[in-house]
Amino acid sequence: MTDDLRHDLMAIILEEAFQMHAHYARKVIAGEGGLARFHKADADARDAADLIVNRIESRCSRIEG
Repeated sequence: MTDDLRHDLMAIILEEAFQMHAHYARKVIAGEGGLARFHKADADARDAADLIVNRIESRCSRIEG
């Protein structure tokens, strides 16, 4: 999976599951989140999105053809 695809999937997850705006989700993915009071929640959301993308990649790697 390319980095661009990974970031796009993570952004979609953050937007849909965590109700982040697209521009803010991109900042969270880049590690440039917003206010300090949201830092822990943003990091947890980013980690959850990363886990979901890893699971998708793992499942897709088993599919051939």
